[in-house]
Amino acid sequence: MPEIFQKKFSDFVQKHGLIKQNDLPCLLAVSGGLDSTVLAHLFFLEKIPFAIAHINFGLRGAESDGDELFVKNLAAELGADFYTILYDTKKEAKKLGISTQLAARNLRLDWLEKTRSENNYSAIGLAHHLSDQLETVLFNLSRGSGLAGFRGMLPRRDHFIRPLLFATRTEILEFAKAKNLTWREDSSNATDDYSRNFIRHHLVPEFEKLNPDFLHTAARSIERLRQTEQNHDYFLEKTLREMGRHDQPTDTFFLKKTDLKKLPAPEELLNFWLKPNGFDTEQCRQIFENLEKQPGQIWENENWQVTLDRSEIILSPKKTGPAPTLLQADDLMTSLPDGSKIFIFQSTPPADFLEEKTTIYVPAEKLHWPLTVRLWQPGDHFHPFGMGGQTKKVKDFLTDLKVPRPEKKRQLVLANGDGQIIWVIGRRADERFRVGENDAKILKISFRLP
Repeated sequence: MPEIFQKKFSDFVQKHGLIKQNDLPCLLAVSGGLDSTVLAHLFFLEKIPFAIAHINFGLRGAESDGDELFVKNLAAELGADFYTILYDTKKEAKKLGISTQLAARNLRLDWLEKTRSENNYSAIGLAHHLSDQLETVLFNLSRGSGLAGFRGMLPRRDHFIRPLLFATRTEILEFAKAKNLTWREDSSNATDDYSRNFIRHHLVPEFEKLNPDFLHTAARSIERLRQTEQNHDYFLEKTLREMGRHDQPTDTFFLKKTDLKKLPAPEELLNFWLKPNGFDTEQCRQIFENLEKQPGQIWENENWQVTLDRSEIILSPKKTGPAPTLLQADDLMTSLPDGSKIFIFQSTPPADFLEEKTTIYVPAEKLHWPLTVRLWQPGDHFHPFGMGGQTKKVKDFLTDLKVPRPEKKRQLVLANGDGQIIWVIGRRADERFRVGENDAKILKISFRLP
């Protein structure tokens, strides 16, 4: 019954908070295939505001152009705004030296996020479903993975939401037929050219011979793994805070070897700690195996280094730029190592003030002194002004602006005493430090190049 399926969709969206009351419209990625076409119709039936975005990758000639026309007509039928773009995907893949599949994925995600941000949509809706979820988990199992790989895709991650993760491919097809929907068939789905197609056509049917309800059984296991991962991350994060020591001015973290070795699985904590800073599983394994060997060994990546001291493991930023500079509450002017200057004094923003790159205004009561001017680091995130409180990694923010790599490496941030990013200097302030009507004392912070 299509009504039951629609109710399951509504319940799933509500359970995971994918669409909240008074949210801005959602941007749906619609290829024209069965899954995304059903997703668009469900949003229409549930009266959830949405727009449609379609990427023509130019990989199947007239078939690709037909997909674009179909989605354009679908948007018109459903009364949705329509966005589209054409890419020469093979040319892009050759230029970057990557596979066509990976190039298409990167182009898709980058353009969707750019379209969402520029047009102020609340989220990007993707049509991944339960069958896709299982294929992802089996694919990760074949390559080797930790908990994150085995729990599969999340209903929400950053701005991306997946409202169909509750449904199998068969259930989606039954709904579409019951509603007399039309959609486009991608001829590449019938081949085994891609790993996922091989899993779909050959592996899953074998599991279903063992258990006809295999997809839903696996879904329950995946959900338990997701919950296990949440507890895993919570307790490891708590353990790191309790065992480690963080020197905020230098952004350096110290962990005693003896404390690490008290854990039942110390290498797992090491992976959890170092991977977000760009160290892979093999490097973490080497670091762990060398804990008791000659002190002074160093492992490095582009931005961070791990040093094995006599008694501690030290994670610190690589010395690729100026050292952090502290700003005290009574400093009116501070010179940075490159000759640029930071000015801080009490002021009120003019009524016609528009955000400019060199000056911000912040409520004094939200500041924790000393402030720090330093290079951005992997893991830094903030809430860019004008994005409705959404969290953004500084790395992704700079990438979206297409900041050249050498310039990106020199990007400075202004950090509060508690570590929160106040300002990606010269580019965007943080929404959390926005001046409000009731703020009595306001500070003007300006940055001047040498």
